[in-house]
Amino acid sequence: VTNNGKARSRQYTPKTILPFSPTYKKRHNTKQRERNNHEQHTKHSRKLQTTAKQGVANTPPKRFYPFLPLTKSVTTQSKEKETTMNNTQNTAGSHKQRQSKRKREQRGEKSKDEILSRSLSWALRHQAPSLGLKMSSDGYVPLNDLLTCGHPRFRSWTEEDVKRVVANNSKQRYSLKHDKILYIRANQGHSIKGIKCEELLTPIQPSELAALETILHGTYRKAWVEHIQHEGLSRMNRNHIHFAGGFPQEGGVISGMRSNCGVYVYVDGGLCARDGVQFFRSDNGVILTAGDKDGMLHPKYFSKVVEAKTGNILFESKTNEKKMPAMNN
Repeated sequence: VTNNGKARSRQYTPKTILPFSPTYKKRHNTKQRERNNHEQHTKHSRKLQTTAKQGVANTPPKRFYPFLPLTKSVTTQSKEKETTMNNTQNTAGSHKQRQSKRKREQRGEKSKDEILSRSLSWALRHQAPSLGLKMSSDGYVPLNDLLTCGHPRFRSWTEEDVKRVVANNSKQRYSLKHDKILYIRANQGHSIKGIKCEELLTPIQPSELAALETILHGTYRKAWVEHIQHEGLSRMNRNHIHFAGGFPQEGGVISGMRSNCGVYVYVDGGLCARDGVQFFRSDNGVILTAGDKDGMLHPKYFSKVVEAKTGNILFESKTNEKKMPAMNN
């Protein structure tokens, strides 16, 4: 900077590149690579000319990249990689398609029936009012109104399809009745308000409730550890808590809990009867209760809780210990 504060202009002088410096080596290697590529390309051209004179069909020359080493070109490598990935994806996709097709063929009509059954359960248990369907106090809706409600789930089904699904359903989830027109309902599992329990379900009298040998609720260990052992059973967003009168594999027990449950909660029917806890039974044999005013069944009504696989007792009430001392062995 000069005395008057103005910047002094300097003439640009290029830097001298010292031999064997990194910059020198880089430029030298680049030039050497270009020369090698040029020689290889020249040899290939001469070879093509020789083969053409001998009457051999010409092959297209390799593409020349002056600034790259003489390996497979970038475009060739990327194309090969894309081809490999596409082949892998196509193979995996075709394998999955074959598997799904084979499963569909094995299931046949069952897959369609399962789809319809799930749609019926969704509508009749939870969504009938939102679909504009008028539901009676005992849970019935006109079947024709359901099939013509306009929802995509029911556009392709007929009355015969519904009759087949109701008749073949392994858990007997639905009932049909004919009163001038055909009606359908779900036998239990509702979350819709306004359904009267006494009309949908059969009340269990206290004497019968106290005499029941097994009132069983199936759940999972995480739910037991985090909530049920402290708070009790909750009906959650449904109208009732569901129980079975035995294990799923036993004869006569078709519904009430899932077959893959990891924990069994046994309920003391006698104590529930003494405290006035109301229980019901559905047409397909499921035992239900709405619990207390908060929709809960307190842990004091549990007689014992057992792990499904091992049979280990996670909880046992004192009254049950007196009744069955053999459980301690």
